[in-house]
Amino acid sequence: MMAADNFTYYNQVQRHDNLPGWFYAETAFFNDQVSFYPPESLVNSLKSSFPKKVHLEKPFDPTANEPASKSTLSLNTFFDSSPVPSRSASPWSEGTIRSFASSPTSTLSSIDSTKLKRLDLIKKPSSLSIASCSLINIEDNIKLYRRLALKTQQETQITYAHYLLQIANLYNTCNPTRNRLLTEAGYWIHRLSNKSHPEAMYQEGLWYLRGSDVPGYESIKIKKAKKNFQKASKKGYVAAHYELAQLLEPSKKVIKLYHKGVNDNHIPSVIRMAEIYLFGEFNQNNFKLGVDYLVMAAETDDRLSAEPCFMLSCIYGNEPERVGLPSSTSFVDQQLSFNYLKKAAQYEHPDAIYSLGRIYELGLLDQPLDQWKAYQYYVAASDLQYPVAMLNLAKIYQTGIPGHLSSQNDLAFKWCKRAADLGYDQAEYILGKYYEQGIGVTKDVQLAFEYFGKAASSNHRLASEKLNRHLDAGTRKNKCTTSQTSYAQSKPVYTIGVIFPNATDVIATDPSLADMIITSDLAIQLAAQSIESSNLLPDVQLNFTRYYSDELNPGKTSWASVNMIDSGVDAVIGDMISTMTEASAAITGLYQIPQCSCASAAYELSNKDIYPYFFRTVGNVVLYGNSLVSWIDAMDWGMFALIYTNDAVGQQVLRTMVNQANSLNIKAMTQIPLYSMDDSNIEAALTSLDKSGSRIVVLADSDTTDQMTILNKALQMGLLSKGWVWMLTNDISPVIQTIVKPEELELYDGLMFISGLWDLSGETAYDSLNQIWQEQRVPEEFTVPAEWNTTGLSYNAPSAYSCVELLALGLNHALDTYPGGRSAGLAQLQNKQFNSTNMTPSFYNLNYTGPAGYMSFSNTGDLESGYFQILYMKNGSSIPYATVKLEKFEFLPDVNITYLGQTTIKPHDMVERYAINPMLNEPTGITIIVLCVLGILSCLIMLFLIFFFREMKQIMISSPFFCYLQLVGICCGYVATALFIDKPSIVKCIWRQVLMTLAFVLVTGSIIAKNYRIYRIFQNVFTVRASHLKSRFLLRIIILIGVIALLPLIIWYAVYPMAVEDVMISTSDFCWLCTYPTATKGNWVHLTAAELVVLIWCALMIAVSALLAYKTRGVDCKWSETRQISYVSYNIGLAAIVVTPSFFLFQSPSNVRFS
Repeated sequence: MMAADNFTYYNQVQRHDNLPGWFYAETAFFNDQVSFYPPESLVNSLKSSFPKKVHLEKPFDPTANEPASKSTLSLNTFFDSSPVPSRSASPWSEGTIRSFASSPTSTLSSIDSTKLKRLDLIKKPSSLSIASCSLINIEDNIKLYRRLALKTQQETQITYAHYLLQIANLYNTCNPTRNRLLTEAGYWIHRLSNKSHPEAMYQEGLWYLRGSDVPGYESIKIKKAKKNFQKASKKGYVAAHYELAQLLEPSKKVIKLYHKGVNDNHIPSVIRMAEIYLFGEFNQNNFKLGVDYLVMAAETDDRLSAEPCFMLSCIYGNEPERVGLPSSTSFVDQQLSFNYLKKAAQYEHPDAIYSLGRIYELGLLDQPLDQWKAYQYYVAASDLQYPVAMLNLAKIYQTGIPGHLSSQNDLAFKWCKRAADLGYDQAEYILGKYYEQGIGVTKDVQLAFEYFGKAASSNHRLASEKLNRHLDAGTRKNKCTTSQTSYAQSKPVYTIGVIFPNATDVIATDPSLADMIITSDLAIQLAAQSIESSNLLPDVQLNFTRYYSDELNPGKTSWASVNMIDSGVDAVIGDMISTMTEASAAITGLYQIPQCSCASAAYELSNKDIYPYFFRTVGNVVLYGNSLVSWIDAMDWGMFALIYTNDAVGQQVLRTMVNQANSLNIKAMTQIPLYSMDDSNIEAALTSLDKSGSRIVVLADSDTTDQMTILNKALQMGLLSKGWVWMLTNDISPVIQTIVKPEELELYDGLMFISGLWDLSGETAYDSLNQIWQEQRVPEEFTVPAEWNTTGLSYNAPSAYSCVELLALGLNHALDTYPGGRSAGLAQLQNKQFNSTNMTPSFYNLNYTGPAGYMSFSNTGDLESGYFQILYMKNGSSIPYATVKLEKFEFLPDVNITYLGQTTIKPHDMVERYAINPMLNEPTGITIIVLCVLGILSCLIMLFLIFFFREMKQIMISSPFFCYLQLVGICCGYVATALFIDKPSIVKCIWRQVLMTLAFVLVTGSIIAKNYRIYRIFQNVFTVRASHLKSRFLLRIIILIGVIALLPLIIWYAVYPMAVEDVMISTSDFCWLCTYPTATKGNWVHLTAAELVVLIWCALMIAVSALLAYKTRGVDCKWSETRQISYVSYNIGLAAIVVTPSFFLFQSPSNVRFS
């Protein structure tokens, strides 16, 4: 564009309200040297300022006939290789391609895909420049702009900062102009943040939270981000409420923060509240309210409404499970479902776009069949990297659309390959068929089976069956087979496949894994020999066949598994590594073949939907969690802190340990998730740990690198010192000994570990195996031959041995219980028709005790209890000091435990704590006791004097009897006050409430009785019986008042037993409180329902006392104590008015109630 055009257009520009005149004086648009494509958000923000040049696109409509706008640039291409993750296949899809017709269904000529009308989902102006020419081209001018901006208001400065960020983002990352603009923007945001500008504090918080290219904000600093969001939230900045809540989860406080966002119509907050109510998070179960929130979010005209619209579409379309909701939670309304789906698609929601394609392809939701519309939607979803849509597009290209599209196998192949490259197992299977049949590509059987193997490794059933069928029955061979010689030709054979990696392949990279394979192979052979010699299965021939997996080649592992199944194995032992075990166990589960692993401990293998016939003879992470709580309980610690990885495994360990701790009355005092291994994140977690006051730390992360990173940071922060206990979930002493300098090893002395206990000396089965083990020749491949006789069994050999025996015992049990008897089972086994349907993990609960100990399995195939040892580190070596056998903790004899800080003194579970309750040996407690004793003595002296001079006129006028009651009441108050000294007991808790209530009743009731008598004598115009004014009658009134006051407390004590708990006030202070742990209703922390009734009754007494005092204010003091009683009544009432609101103050975080 020419310079004259620039000037003309500049004069037409509408200015931003917040940018001063000097900014526009330096701004030129569409400069020949500067050409940008600003983001859509920037175009929207400038829409009003550039009415003649900016043309925004219409909402998304894939069926529109008009051509794409010339002012837009479509970024869609057929083969964009960027792998953007998408949702997995959903119930909308059938799961398999229904038709692969070899002949086209249309006579139309082949359509050139590059000429097809595309769905331009991403719209950008072609050439809009909003940059100030002098600002970006003249380096020193940025200083001039700063000086001018310093003279403006904060709102102008924040607008200027955002302008700098928008311009900077138009440049490439390495451009020096971009860095200069970002630096300047960072200066303004930081400056305004320091001046408590809410938007600036929020923006700076985002940089700290996510990292930024802005200099000084590159690294993530969660702590600083949280601080910024807190400040911005206090200033009322809506988005800050949401970000702060995200950081505070899973605390229940976040609900109030989200509510603030909802009140200000902050859509992410509305969506989050919908999720909370829909999924029942934080015990908030209200599905209807969750749907209402979704509707609220969906009604906005914003891109954020896409996900709520899609969720509502699934709910009203009777498919709530697509978004993780139970199938029973739906309100069927097909038209409403379709409307929400279309709106979600308008905002480029890939699931919604794909779902619309399926709707038109299959005629769902009362919509007509329309293959052409389905094709258009699939094109749009595929451009958003949606693999299921790509595969459906491949099907359409293969079959064609009559009247619209001819069959194009080459495009069908290309789209299928794109989906397969994104890891979609169904596409991998179909691509294998394309290669196998030569559809759209040269026929290549080897490549076909590679893709079948990839799909099978993802548990694709059809791919597994395809591999199985393609094996040549005449050429099947078992490579590397170690089988037992047949006893007799007439015996049926039960074949057990053993699938491990080849030890020689891994010994160079992982010698420990190689040793595990070598020892497990030998243990399996020894178990087979033992079964044969013991004649456990006299009528069955056991056969063991060896197969080889490969950690680095999932396809090879899947092929080996399929080959194993095709060879006719009846059971499987393996694998060594959990990821490989998942591949084989998924396949064996399809064929109902029992599989036992002696080494795989991954939590994912507990999923019986995928691995229904898998069990293992090693403990998983859950078992470790239970044992750790047993260790904490045995060490007499009452609380602990847990640092865990924020993933499925970490969450499971958290739930397990918390549940087990609650059952033992142990507090999981601090629970700290690790979202990443970033230095700042670790520092924030450890700072939180230090402030919590908890000193027993369980680090639930089995990754050695992560553990060392955390430990090194803890060492720098002084958290590996005296008074701390750190427990790790595996023994990493060899690693520490390797990477830490010898002179620094003592810094780690006292670290504690839990590991599986393999040395079960004293168990008959273990001792028998150990004796045989010592007689074996040391394999040449074993890493350290000298350790064969001492630690050779530590490499999972007892667990492998147990797998063999359990499979054999299971077979024997299955034959004994087989329908039709053992002979029928043997016949079926001989004919390869043996029914193993019922041989799930719980089937192997046979009261078995082997060399790895007693074994009982849950329905998930996991051991219900196990054997562990607790160790501490000393001089780089780990020394066992206790065992946990079947959840029973035992200390080893004659072992002195060394704790961190080179001490043998057991640390406390918390930093030294101080009770804020007054103690008898403290000045406060002594002062209170002295005052109470003096008060009681004074009351007793006064009581004696009144009794001795009771005939005196002045004392007779004061009603000696009621004076006695008042003095007794005051004494009760002193006794109740004294009961607050020292740690309370249940008896103390009850008596101090009863005595304090009784004291109030006696004092205030006597005042009421005396004033009532005076009122009747001097103010009453009606005749009154003299007997009703006598002390004996008035005493009945006081007794009735006392019964009414004490009865609610007595009933409450009878219904809800009282307990004494210590509640943390801070990291070093706590308070003993009288609580009612079983009271779920009427217990409002600060007071109970019974106490509230008593308070109301006492308030009524104060009101009556004050009223009578007012009524008798004119009575001569010669005849009464009216004036003194009035002072007392008024003072009691005033004190009650001041104190009562404190019972209804906002509940503190620690839920402290002083009673």
